[in-house]
Amino acid sequence: MPTAEPRINVVLDRSTLSVIKQIAKNTNKSVSRICADFIKKQIDDDEDAYYVKLLEQIGDIGSKPKISSKEMYRRLDELQD
Repeated sequence: MPTAEPRINVVLDRSTLSVIKQIAKNTNKSVSRICADFIKKQIDDDEDAYYVKLLEQIGDIGSKPKISSKEMYRRLDELQD
């Protein structure tokens, strides 16, 4: 069945696949939906960790000079490189 969503192939060990199939069965979702949800969750967690690290590097913002939002985005872009 054709779809507009991109596809990927992932190799899993038997025990991981078994757990994913059980979760899919218990939640009435497809195995691919469960995998996609896990990937999205991991991306969200990684983004959260990145911003926590960024905030730790910035320190106490009350004692720092204020910058414009444009400057803030420029600095964020630099950190990501």
